[in-house]
Amino acid sequence: MNSSEKPRGLATLSSEALLGIGITVAWLGLLCLLLGWAEYMRAVPKMAIIWLALGVVLFVVGGLAALSTKSGDRSRIRPERVPPSNPLPVEDESDPEEQRF
Repeated sequence: MNSSEKPRGLATLSSEALLGIGITVAWLGLLCLLLGWAEYMRAVPKMAIIWLALGVVLFVVGGLAALSTKSGDRSRIRPERVPPSNPLPVEDESDPEEQRF
């Protein structure tokens, strides 16, 4: 196997992946909050405190992860990805019925 001449840098997540992970963790935190509320309604305060604390931590961490993305800093259209604008040649439109067949 041929190894690369240039050493590779650290692997990083894309901003879209980080946003998705943050949203998922925040939803898991919301689920834990709801489970804590359900345990509180069942009169099991020790489990309710655990679920509520875990829910708050996950919700905050997920929200921070989702908000820390750098998607706003990047341009949506990169200039090297835009095809050159060459207009198509216009054919003679003198008789449009002939072009149908």
